[in-house]
Order: sequence, then structure tokens, then C-alpha cells
Amino acid sequence: IDMVALHDEQNFQGWQLKQITSPTSPAALADLALDDVVLAVNSTPIGRPDQWMTAWQALRTAPRLVVDLDRAGQQYVLQFDIENDVAPTAAPAQPAPLTK
Repeated sequence: IDMVALHDEQNFQGWQLKQITSPTSPAALADLALDDVVLAVNSTPIGRPDQWMTAWQALRTAPRLVVDLDRAGQQYVLQFDIENDVAPTAAPAQPAPLTK
């Protein structure tokens, strides 16, 4: 996926999804859409590099991935169970439906 930093006049808003490179990628299967703006990962804001790194490192042991996002002005939460040690031939996990 390709994402760009989104700012209003002076403030960082989030990371905007600009391209999903494969229709079978986890991002495409996760119900993400172009122009979605990721605001937080597992309740951690990701506006600064240290926040992004904190969120990324926490995923190592997290049982669940929760992504707060803005889609066309509406707030949504995507939730996924994280499976460790899954065989490469296993089918991808199905994401929970979008919730407001």
C-alpha cells in the first residue's frame, strides 16, 4: 500500500491511503478504501515517528489489531484478530465489519 501524510493548515491529521498495490493484499481484503485516513493503531496515535514505532512494536504481542480511521468525514474502526505462527497456506483471516 502507498500512504501519504495528511495535514490541514498546520496540523497532522493521519496517514491517507493512496494506493492498494494488490487486490489480494491484506489491505484490500481488510475493507480499506482509497483516501481512508488512518488515525490510530490499537489506540496509539501515529502522528509522530516515535508514536508509529510504539504502535508497530506493540503489534508483536497484540492479540488484536484495531485501526481507527476516517472515511469521507465518518469515523470507523476496523478490528482484526492477529494469528501467530500461521502456516503459509492458511486462508487469510476475515476482518470484522466496519463499525461507527
